[in-house]
Amino acid sequence: MASDYVDLHPPVVVAAGTSTAATSTEWQAWGTEADNTLQETSAQVGDFVVSAAVETYAASWNPRIQGVAVQVDTLGVNTRSAANTMTTADGDAVTALMPVGGVNEVRGSVLSRPIAI
Repeated sequence: MASDYVDLHPPVVVAAGTSTAATSTEWQAWGTEADNTLQETSAQVGDFVVSAAVETYAASWNPRIQGVAVQVDTLGVNTRSAANTMTTADGDAVTALMPVGGVNEVRGSVLSRPIAI
């Protein structure tokens, strides 16, 4: 059964976003290493047609890997940002609901909503 509220553990989500963004450097390095290897291969093949094919492949492939590195970094940064936004929204909700909740508690209200602080 689905929950009626968002359950978020900000430190865990922030750590996941940080870890994700940190892998972007590895993706970028891997793309550069693969590109260098393909360029070396192209230079050593000795056949113009094969060499041109390897260079064409490297020229189309490496920008895609570099693009993945950028997207991974963006994913990590946006994940951290979402966790921080939820934390701020929870704080704002507590501030807004505290007076209402306090009045209802005095009246014996059964109104309850879990809010992470």
